Amino acid sequence: VLVRATSDIPVARGLGSSAAAVVAGAVAANALLGLGLNDTAVATLATRIEGHPDNVAAAVFGGATLALAGHGSDTGIIVKQLQVHDDICLVLAVPPFPFETKRARALLPAQVSHTDARRAAALSAALVHGLATGDAEALALGLDDVLHVPYRRAHIQGYDEVTKAARNAGAFGATISGAGSTLVAVAPYKKSEAVQAAMKEAWSKMSVDAEVFVSTRARPYSVSIHRECDESVTSDD
Repeated sequence: VLVRATSDIPVARGLGSSAAAVVAGAVAANALLGLGLNDTAVATLATRIEGHPDNVAAAVFGGATLALAGHGSDTGIIVKQLQVHDDICLVLAVPPFPFETKRARALLPAQVSHTDARRAAALSAALVHGLATGDAEALALGLDDVLHVPYRRAHIQGYDEVTKAARNAGAFGATISGAGSTLVAVAPYKKSEAVQAAMKEAWSKMSVDAEVFVSTRARPYSVSIHRECDESVTSDD
């Protein structure tokens, strides 16, 4: 059986390309071998390979997800769909330069203070609330990360200028997507074009030609596996 895989996800840009590749392999094996694994089982298998469920859950289930790995002998994961307000969109600005996850992780401290941990938990709650309700204040606070952005922002050219431009154009806030180098702004749909233009212009002033786009409402995975003699097995959940 010959399997050809293609992906439009840029590598080493903080957009989950490695998790998407792992999920694609798991889904392909499930379909080809007739394993009968449901989505949760596929996500659990892919998490074991990827090392964490964050991007895996989004790739399998689509949309905004909350993923928690099991504890102790429990090797499964729990995935919950998060509500996103209809008036909210994500504007992503993808620069041409990569920022490898290994390098990005090496910048993080091994430990953080109790104060930072407590604030991070509160900010996470604010972000979830803001995404569900469109509350501007909650979103602005929730996007003010204290766990990884302070250590990585200086290593991503244009971080301050591009995120500031997004906010000035009407975004609730902006931050690093994943480990970077992509920057993501959360904005009202009616401001999406202005935010796109502002982020692209801010990087253009530094001679960086970034690809900027608005994310669509994500669907779960879709895979088509073509065997010899044009026989195909397709999974589209």
